[in-house]
Amino acid sequence: MPSSMTGYANAESDDDCLWLAVTLRSVNHRFLDLQLRLAPQIEQFETLIRRHVKEHLQRGQLQLSVLVRWKEESTTFALNRPLLDAYINAHRELTQRHGFSQEPDLSTILSIPNTLSFETETLSEQSRAKLQTILEETLDHALEELARSRKAEAVGIVEEIHQHTESMKSGLVALQDSFKNVIPQFQKRLVTQLTDLFSNIPTDSQRLMQEAALLAGRADISEEIHRLESHTDRLLVLVETESEIGKKIEFLTQEMHREANTILSKTNPLSSAALAVTEIGLELKSAIEKIREQAQNLE
Repeated sequence: MPSSMTGYANAESDDDCLWLAVTLRSVNHRFLDLQLRLAPQIEQFETLIRRHVKEHLQRGQLQLSVLVRWKEESTTFALNRPLLDAYINAHRELTQRHGFSQEPDLSTILSIPNTLSFETETLSEQSRAKLQTILEETLDHALEELARSRKAEAVGIVEEIHQHTESMKSGLVALQDSFKNVIPQFQKRLVTQLTDLFSNIPTDSQRLMQEAALLAGRADISEEIHRLESHTDRLLVLVETESEIGKKIEFLTQEMHREANTILSKTNPLSSAALAVTEIGLELKSAIEKIREQAQNLE
């Protein structure tokens, strides 16, 4: 079952010792891009977190945050004295230079970012092991929930791709039928035009028919139609049987675009005789583009 790259999940663990929460948000991205926001005590487990994520996800930008709170811990405040001294010295310099009279306010100083931080006791080996175990369990639960979320999101995407692909298959049948009528019309019109053009010059009607057939043959799009039929069949197999299909579908749509462009290029010289073919070709390109856009949402 394919997965979307868009999803959300949250998992929490709460026992007598600590509370821990993992939040995951994923969106589209060509590769796997991890953006971590970790509580200070969790930063030591960054490598472990990345490994767990890569075991579950292949593509997408993932925003992952981990919060932790111990229920019994000794917490103290730490002042960033060098930073505070620098702010106070800057205040004094500005006061002397510009004649300000206002003294530094303590509450204002302490509200300056990074001047005040929290310090907790260093974790014991036993506490660290417990924290790692709970982190891994909670992270795995969150990743499993994210996987369910992404698969649910993919259902609608796959349905749209399926509809556009079936529309293409119908269009290819119509294209083949239209093209069968185009060639005789084109040949007849070309012979008439050449005959009128060279009306005062002796011409071989059989020769004109051969030249018209040769020009029409250059516009033959049978191979392109056949390849597009193969691509649409492959596309339906992908969405129904495989999981990681985003990049595969993007590659297929590139091939489809190439065939559709060739069809339009070959039939362009047929002028008004191929208006129906041109219209169907443009509809095919539109369907291919819609499939490509949806594929960008799939892992």
